[in-house]
Amino acid sequence: METLPTELQEILCSHLDGDSLLRACSVSPQWNRIISSLQPVWRYLCLHLGTSSVNYIADNWKTLYITCRRLLQHLKKGSAFKHRNFIPENFHASVIRGLVYGNGYLFAGIHNLVQVWRVSDLQYVAKFQVPYKLSCLTASPDGQVLGVGCHNGAITTWQLFYEKKICTEPLMKYHRHAGYITAMDISTELDLLCSGGSDRTTRVWNLFSGVLLWTATMNSSVSQIIMMPHYILLLADEVSIQRFSWLTQGGRLEATGPSILTGASMRRFLIHDRKLVYVRNGGAIVILDWCTGETLHQLSLGCTDIDLVAVGAKFMLAALWDNFCRKQELVIIDLSSGSVVGSYPMPYCRPEYVVAGETAWLSGLAYWKPETLVIATSNAFQATHCFYLVTWRCM
Repeated sequence: METLPTELQEILCSHLDGDSLLRACSVSPQWNRIISSLQPVWRYLCLHLGTSSVNYIADNWKTLYITCRRLLQHLKKGSAFKHRNFIPENFHASVIRGLVYGNGYLFAGIHNLVQVWRVSDLQYVAKFQVPYKLSCLTASPDGQVLGVGCHNGAITTWQLFYEKKICTEPLMKYHRHAGYITAMDISTELDLLCSGGSDRTTRVWNLFSGVLLWTATMNSSVSQIIMMPHYILLLADEVSIQRFSWLTQGGRLEATGPSILTGASMRRFLIHDRKLVYVRNGGAIVILDWCTGETLHQLSLGCTDIDLVAVGAKFMLAALWDNFCRKQELVIIDLSSGSVVGSYPMPYCRPEYVVAGETAWLSGLAYWKPETLVIATSNAFQATHCFYLVTWRCM
């Protein structure tokens, strides 16, 4: 090994798996030095393991491989996560109408009040009143704007400021729907807010002026909205997922579509890049290209009651339900193989109040950070209400 040129050392070691290379490192100090220095070989192993994207830059690929290999082993054993319960004061589960995570904070809506906790230490940090009884809560991807939908169809947005403590400032009020608000999405990048209601309409507003730009009528109550870059809108009602695209004409939006992506009903669909993931009736998880509508992959977990939580380039989080035993577990799914990497127990809770925490690690374990939030949920079926938080362990 010592007498070979670097190019041949890399070729030779590229035919070995990670475990074999780690054993070879223990042969002698010279072998350890040589093999540890072969960064292209360790980088390939990291990519094969799903620890990072091709654009990721690591200081030491061997160290990254060892760290992510250990994380993957803990995921398989069910020891990667830990959970915490906390019982908020003056807060009752039956009236929760929204649960949102953003920038390290958990937001929960109750009646006409939004309360905020810091996840790191479960410290209660803020509360603010909204004008009407709350029915829906959402936050922009950057965590800077909070949207509140109400039972009377009104919508308000709030600017969030993260300083020594979290501060809020009213941003805009929007003309109301004819029914209560069931879904919203906010894009600060496009300066748009999209809302859906029980009146079967979807409306797109200018986020900062409150001007109504576009309206569409659905087949039933709108259950989910996702706004994509380049003016692409994905909408779900009780029977279908539809795609709309827009052209800007004189400051107005002119929609083309809808294009029906699927006729299946579902709880929640997920988006990552061009992949759309949803659960078909019967429990099959379907991954399709939302640009073309082509089905890319189907996964079966042997369970008919599945709630999708979050997805990345490598992994997906889902909650599997057992309604008969009133049990639920969080599973991590490898998208490339379709297999379950690991699982973790959860309390039986409402699926709409299971929210994802930090999700960068779903695109590669290189993005893992200890003690960060994985999921939060409202444990709504207990006599004493509590929040249930799953976080990464320090490893």
